[in-house]
Amino acid sequence: MEEDAHQRELAQQLRREISATKRAILTLADRGQAEGGRTLDWAVVASRARQLATGCASQRDTDVLGMIAAQLQALCFDAETGL
Repeated sequence: MEEDAHQRELAQQLRREISATKRAILTLADRGQAEGGRTLDWAVVASRARQLATGCASQRDTDVLGMIAAQLQALCFDAETGL
């Protein structure tokens, strides 16, 4: 029972992290498009962030959520360095 509660809390924490990272990426993409940055295709970056985050609200598997969070963090890093 305690393990289940821990897994639920971890899943919730990962979903919050995913949501915050997605928002950061979308903000960077908006800024990149506004500044006319040519390093990245900002529409693709924004689309990929939305795609990765889709369905996370119902996801319970912490391994899957962790992989999604890691992919979003890598995308965020690429977006930050692409500005």
